[in-house]
Amino acid sequence: LGFSNTGGLGLLRAYCSSVADAKHMTTARPPPWRILFFGTDDIALKALQLLHQNKVDAAATGVPKVVESLEVVSVSEKAKSSQDALTVKAYANKHKLTLYQPTLLHEWQIPEADGKPKFDIAVVTSFGRFIPQHIISGLPYGGLNMHPSLLPRYRGAAPIYHTLLNNDKETGVSIIELHKEHFDAGRVLLQVPYTISPDITYKSLATNLADLGARTMLNALHSYHSLQPILQHESQATKAPKVSAEMGQIDWASWDYPTLYTRWRALGDTVGVHTTLVHNKHTLRLKLLDLLSPKSAAAAASASASADGVGSVANGENVPAGRVVFDSQSNLLWIKCAGGWSACRQLQIESRKLPVDARSFANGYMKQQQQ
Repeated sequence: LGFSNTGGLGLLRAYCSSVADAKHMTTARPPPWRILFFGTDDIALKALQLLHQNKVDAAATGVPKVVESLEVVSVSEKAKSSQDALTVKAYANKHKLTLYQPTLLHEWQIPEADGKPKFDIAVVTSFGRFIPQHIISGLPYGGLNMHPSLLPRYRGAAPIYHTLLNNDKETGVSIIELHKEHFDAGRVLLQVPYTISPDITYKSLATNLADLGARTMLNALHSYHSLQPILQHESQATKAPKVSAEMGQIDWASWDYPTLYTRWRALGDTVGVHTTLVHNKHTLRLKLLDLLSPKSAAAAASASASADGVGSVANGENVPAGRVVFDSQSNLLWIKCAGGWSACRQLQIESRKLPVDARSFANGYMKQQQQ
């Protein structure tokens, strides 16, 4: 999994002590744990799958058994974002894991067994809702959360997006204690860094961090009693609020190509980077689905000698931002942006279900100028 990206466990940022946390000194329960899992989406699914595998066949996970029992909490189907929960719900139902979908967490009580706690600890991954204090306090060992950033950097709902929007070269995952008052503010137990490749996009990075986070959570559960929680430095905290479609609206006049490419890496395969086209007196929205990196675009421009290609206009002065040229040699759409040209291989037109490549777009829509 993701550990190979950082050269193995040698770069694991762990905070260890020979003395367990004081609240567990007299009641320390060794693994395996009775786990109550909270999660919703594909990132959560990675952790749920690995925990379930450890319960069924620990040897296959490479970590001694840390899961004695596993039950799942996901969002109620009445919630606005219940679509996010379908992945976790489907897995729980398929594998006959007990599933809870409370409508209001602050009114929900943790199930008990014969009047005693049924669970030891909560594991939270990409749940998107605050876990109330009465739930945390109702678990002997509280709860652990996997967050896909190196906290306190990028607290909030969209850390992976903001990692890419800021063109960071490194990110990682953090395993923290659940905080009783604030999101993503708990003490840090483990952190593992991850080097970001220059052309990776959101979905690939999210998948890699989900894999890394699931494995790190398993290690945290295994080593729980030897981990010394460390307070986060509030002075270093940064926010990662939700992203919106408006962030992907391209401003050809002010965005240079590196800026556009950074936005596309962060937003292109989810909310999208988009512009508009006037075609047959109708304004259509276009999403740019596949862009060349600035380095690859520069090489393609140099290699292209086509008379109708970017070379015929790149040297011209006063070319308006948003000007579109199709290069038949490279099969690329070149779109003028601030200080240069961007190169696009594939688009999505809002009135069509399927994407179109650059040549098909040129044949069907190039009579109208990009707006």
